[in-house]
Formats: sequence, structure tokens, C-alpha cells
Amino acid sequence: MIRQADLASTAYFWVKVSSIWPISAVLVLHFALVYTKSKVLKNKITYAILYVPALVFSYFALTTNLMRGQPVLMNWGYDTVLPASNLVNTAILVWAAIIGISALLICTQHYFRTKDKVEKQ
Repeated sequence: MIRQADLASTAYFWVKVSSIWPISAVLVLHFALVYTKSKVLKNKITYAILYVPALVFSYFALTTNLMRGQPVLMNWGYDTVLPASNLVNTAILVWAAIIGISALLICTQHYFRTKDKVEKQ
């Protein structure tokens, strides 16, 4: 949507809308925990551990331009140019990788532990 925008303000709007992606990464992990009937979700602190970093990252992305930068008009449409060294982006990407790998490991562990063939499918 950013590249299809005809105005810089429209591209900027889509940059800000796309900054809520950390919440979707946590939703994948939360789904994996619910699907595997994990006992971890019985503890309320788990929800804070899961969602607070995602909300902080999303809030930071919505209120600053450090993560995606300003939209710049290129030959093919608008695009964002990241700073050469951005510690915030690196931290978020490492966090998202840990979240994704954790969800994958939880589902894999559940697959190998369960004996029910229907549940394995």
C-alpha cells in the first residue's frame, strides 16, 4: 500500500498502519499456546510478558520515525529508507524471531508428544 500511494501523506499513513505488526507476532505465539493447551496461560503475568513488549514496540513505531523512516518517492512509488545503523529495528527483529521460533518449537513439541492422530493433524 505504501508503494501504491499517490501522495506522501497517504504513504505516511500506511507506514504508521504497518507499525502494529509486533502485535500479530505475539498473536501467533498466543495461538500456539492456546492450541497446545499450555498451562503457562493460567498465570496472568504471562499475558504481560507476551503483550507489553509488543505494545511498547508498536507505540514506539507509531510515535517516532526511527523504525521505518519517512516515505521517500522512488521510481516505483513511495518507499521508506531505514537509517544505516538502527538498534531499535535490530532489537525488534531479534524479539520477533524469538517469538516466531518459540511458537514453532511449542507446536513441534506438541506434535511429537501427543498420541492422538486427529490432534496431530
